[in-house]
Amino acid sequence: MPTLPPKITLYTDRDFMGCSKEISEPYYSLCFTGFNNKVSSVEVHSGLWVLYQHCFLGGKIYVVWEGQKINLPCEAEDTISSLKPIEFDFGVNPSSTIYKHSCFAGQSQSFEGVNRISNLSDFCFNDKVSSVDVHSGGWVGYEHAGLSGKQYLFLTGTSQWFGVRGLFYERRHILLGTDR
Repeated sequence: MPTLPPKITLYTDRDFMGCSKEISEPYYSLCFTGFNNKVSSVEVHSGLWVLYQHCFLGGKIYVVWEGQKINLPCEAEDTISSLKPIEFDFGVNPSSTIYKHSCFAGQSQSFEGVNRISNLSDFCFNDKVSSVDVHSGGWVGYEHAGLSGKQYLFLTGTSQWFGVRGLFYERRHILLGTDR
């Protein structure tokens, strides 16, 4: 299946109302578009997009993917100042390993082909993940159980961080826009 070029529509009001802007390339600043800190809902036509709190891809992120037509959650609504598409093949079988300690040490847990992990405490990892090794696929980590709070995007490779509350969520079926 050929990959479509990335495309997203931003809306100034909830429920896809108000002014709209279709975007198909990175925007490092929405300052002169009339959309800076005014995005309330989005429709993702194709690709994976990272929405940023500040200009020049800074601050907190909010990740959206193909097939989503959503109102942004309260913590992201009216805070978006830049955005960019992420090139990535989500057709691969997802696989990752999380570690309790930095430098990929301590207790570990591997996930393969998993679609949703709503609470890492089920794996004795809640609030204790310090390193991630993504073997394949794209994963979004959430600050709180139940897929809420601040998001972290993990693509193939390794990542280390401190103080993140452990919730991990994977979207393998992004091209289909499913929730499985």
